[in-house]
Amino acid sequence: MIREIHKNQFGELEGTVWNQLFQTDLTICFPGEADQAYAQQCAAYFSNLPREMVDRLCIYCLRYCDALRDFFDEDEFEIPAGVSGRDILSYITPTLLMAETCPNTDGLAFHVECECDWEAEHGLEITISGNRILYVGPYEDISPHNQARLESTGFYDKKSDFPGNFADQE
Repeated sequence: MIREIHKNQFGELEGTVWNQLFQTDLTICFPGEADQAYAQQCAAYFSNLPREMVDRLCIYCLRYCDALRDFFDEDEFEIPAGVSGRDILSYITPTLLMAETCPNTDGLAFHVECECDWEAEHGLEITISGNRILYVGPYEDISPHNQARLESTGFYDKKSDFPGNFADQE
C-alpha cells in the first residue's frame, strides 16, 4: 500500500511502499492521481517478483558487481569475493521506483533506482517490463518506454571490457 503520498518538486506524486524482496521501504513516483492503482501494481510486482525472475536479476547484478571488482583493486573492493546467488541482494537497497504509465504498453513497466555497495557513485538501475528484465547496470534513467535508449544500450556482451547493460536479451 502506498502511504504518505505527496507532490514532489516536479509535480508528480510520490509515496512510500514496503518492498518484501529487499525488506525495505522505498519511494515510489507516479505521474498523477489517476495512476495510483497502476503504481501500486508495479510496487506489488517488484516486491514479489517471480522466483525465476529474481534468480535472473541476481545473475545480472553479480555480473555488474564482478565487472567493478575486476576494474578496481581487490583490496579496495568492499564486497567479499565469492558472493553468489541471492546473497547479492543484501548489498542492494532500492530507493526509488518510477512507475511511468504508457498507453502503448501491455502489463507493468517500471524502473528502479538503487544504491549498491559495489558502486557508490553511479548506483544500480533495474528496468523491468512484464516478465522481462530490460536493463541492469549503472543508473542512467533508462525508462522501459524509451525503446531507442534501450536499443542503444544493448544487452550483455561478455566479450566487452565493461558492458553498459548486464542483462541478457530476454
